[in-house]
Amino acid sequence: MHFKDYANYYNLLYKDKDYKAEADYVHALIKQFAPHSKTLIDLGCGTGNHAFEFEKLGYKVTGVDLSSQMVAIANDNKEKNNSMILFSEGDIRTYRDAKKYDVVVSLFHVMSYQTSNDDLEKAFLTAKNLIAEDGVFIFDCWYGPGVLIDLPTSRTKNFEDDILRVVRNSNAIIDYNSNIVEVVFNVEIENKITNAITTLEELHPMRFLFKPEIELLCSKYNLEIKAHYNWMEKEEPTERSWYSVFALKHQINESLLNG
Repeated sequence: MHFKDYANYYNLLYKDKDYKAEADYVHALIKQFAPHSKTLIDLGCGTGNHAFEFEKLGYKVTGVDLSSQMVAIANDNKEKNNSMILFSEGDIRTYRDAKKYDVVVSLFHVMSYQTSNDDLEKAFLTAKNLIAEDGVFIFDCWYGPGVLIDLPTSRTKNFEDDILRVVRNSNAIIDYNSNIVEVVFNVEIENKITNAITTLEELHPMRFLFKPEIELLCSKYNLEIKAHYNWMEKEEPTERSWYSVFALKHQINESLLNG
């Protein structure tokens, strides 16, 4: 597939995703838990759509993503967004930066892509090392109770614009012993200008997470859960919640405060 078709495919796939509303929602959480925040790093920034919105909200933003193609698309979009964001390729499990950030975000289920315990722990360590002393780490994920109550199903979606016609079939297989859903996308992409047809298969193993797991990781990395909500809401998740969001901060040592 030509790079331009790849970029257009992703833009078409997520054209109805309201990145502004999602950034506004996270911004409200930041104002609640780290109101003086000015700097933000987006781990797993993809093509930069959330990052651009955070920049418009006044943050000085850095974006990091594992995919060189996604980073290239983000950099291509900088001019039209009048952006000064530094986008770079990096792995959330190993990325290091000498700077500290008031806000660390990891959105669009990036943490659920950390399917092994080792991956998840390394991602948490990265975030912990990047957070400024009074900063906040905010991430969303697939939430275990909702996934198990409302099991994933096979679906077909059709997308179309002036350039591409896309048919995407998805099949999901759940592994109950590893807490992973294997999502397989079979995609047919037709370029309406050249009549070229490309097929591709994408495998997305997604780990659904439970609050006790996050609590355990927090205890290991001296973090504290300040909020656990339904994604895009300010209410605690229920057994029907597929997506949830966590806001974490450094654990304050009460003995030091009182000593």
